[in-house]
Amino acid sequence: MATIAEAVAQARQLHQAGDLVRAESLCRQILQANPANGEVHFLLGHICRQCHRVGEAITHYRQTIRLQPKQGVAYLHLADTLQRQGDLSGAEECLRRSLIEISPFPEGHYNLGNVLWAQGRIADATAQYEDTLRLRPHFPQAHNNLGILLLAVEKGEEAAAHFEQALRLQPRYVEARYNLGNALREQQQVGQAIQAYQQALALDPRYAPAHDSLAEAFLEMGDATQAQVHWRQALRLNPGDVRALLGLAANGLYSGAEPGIDQIEAGLQSPRLSLDTASHLHFTVGYLLDRIGATDRAFDHFRRGNDKRRELFRQSGTAFDPRKHSQRIDQLITAFSEEFFRRTQGFGHSSDLPVFIIGMPRSGTTLVEQILSNHSQVYGAGELKDVSRVVAQLPGQLTVGKDYPECLARVDAATINRLAETHLRGLIRRGGPATRVTDKMIENVLHLGLIAAIFPRARVIHCRRDPLDVCVSCYFQFFKGLNFAWDLDDLGQYYRDYERLMAHWKAVLPLTIHEVVYEDLVADLEGVSRRLVEFCGLSWEDSCLKFHENRRAVQTMSRVQVRQPIYTTSVGRWRRYATHLGPLQRALSSQTLSPSTDPQG
Repeated sequence: MATIAEAVAQARQLHQAGDLVRAESLCRQILQANPANGEVHFLLGHICRQCHRVGEAITHYRQTIRLQPKQGVAYLHLADTLQRQGDLSGAEECLRRSLIEISPFPEGHYNLGNVLWAQGRIADATAQYEDTLRLRPHFPQAHNNLGILLLAVEKGEEAAAHFEQALRLQPRYVEARYNLGNALREQQQVGQAIQAYQQALALDPRYAPAHDSLAEAFLEMGDATQAQVHWRQALRLNPGDVRALLGLAANGLYSGAEPGIDQIEAGLQSPRLSLDTASHLHFTVGYLLDRIGATDRAFDHFRRGNDKRRELFRQSGTAFDPRKHSQRIDQLITAFSEEFFRRTQGFGHSSDLPVFIIGMPRSGTTLVEQILSNHSQVYGAGELKDVSRVVAQLPGQLTVGKDYPECLARVDAATINRLAETHLRGLIRRGGPATRVTDKMIENVLHLGLIAAIFPRARVIHCRRDPLDVCVSCYFQFFKGLNFAWDLDDLGQYYRDYERLMAHWKAVLPLTIHEVVYEDLVADLEGVSRRLVEFCGLSWEDSCLKFHENRRAVQTMSRVQVRQPIYTTSVGRWRRYATHLGPLQRALSSQTLSPSTDPQG
């Protein structure tokens, strides 16, 4: 007669051979004789899970843990099963217990990081991956996941270092190679990002996300042909690839070979679509209908797509709050008073290298930077996060127990000068021999007061555009992060606060602000461009009028438009959709608009 150990070994062999029925039968016979056999409960857990009897699997995994509390792999399988069932809190509880029972347990920290990430708790997940790597530095998946989270909070350099370490440990790690490309793009190293994506595809030609991102990167470099090639390849690999559909439609690259309007609209009837997928598809159809002049149907799809994006932001806790935003504007106006600028006079660096281009999204900021960056003395740095990082770090550096901007009440010359030196070194590193470096980060409109203190000789270019045109253009763009752009009323209220803040800056800022009106620029390209170059303290160069030939990487939503000669078709575009813009017009109604923007036409 076989011993218990021999019977367990036989059950394991049957399981490995795929004979689940006989393996389960033998396991149950063993448990009749020895119900406290944790190894058999563990094996039964696997068998039940493979047979899709998840509840029984969970019961047996729990029995294993009760009988063998130091068996780490049982915690991992139970947590994974709970997570697949959608019980994230149960999975978290299981993994936290494993860390109490077993130490050190890097796999426990890693899996807990995965669960916390799935719950959207990015900071907590990051800490668990860091604990994983402290215990096991050579864990490529932990490096990769930590890199993804660092990239999500705009720490591109740190993220890239973890992806590179993952690849040193596992050179054929396709996802890490792809993610390295994403990190390089975040740092505006688009050429190197393209190489990383191509290397990922060399490892796995069927990895569709790399084709999607490669298409976007080629478009940023001005190569629409290659962008189209890779988006089509992504669709061949995955006909439901909504990134590819949206990319082709939004950039005028649809050829007719892709799913048509009727086909996508039929697919939108499925109740199983996620909010994210449905929003991609609504925007795709919106772009296609807009191009054929079907404005009513197009607007309906843009509206529905925006509604779904707004709901996604609401669910993640990052929805736009007009009241809180207005309070933030109030705080900036109070903090950056005339008295602040009198007190900080003489602070900062005297360099005139920085040029800040600000304005609403879709107001012409990318076009202005493209014109300037075609000048031999100008380096177009794109949207830099340098000022935003300073704002995030200042409260901790000043240790006054107050948030930004209130913390600036105690700022001193030494702190401002240190910030200026650090910022300037970054601009010089990027711009090399250039005598002007442009930064067109839209968010800098909130930080002009701090910019003026750091660089009292900086130049500020303010791009303006018809409020209705700029808001409608924002509403029709599939922005990834602008949470105020998903609702017409929110857009109008955001615009009013933007105008209110700009009026304050013009009244108190010890910097000259040069205004460029989009409608004037497209009507008189040379005249407006000459004044723009003169404002920057540079001599005129005819190359500035050939901005569309500039091969620099452009990573904004205007990346296609700035590769084309100047055109005026976007002026007054809002009038085509006027019957749908009541909420926006009402939100803007208390705002004094320029004469060219009478909502009544």
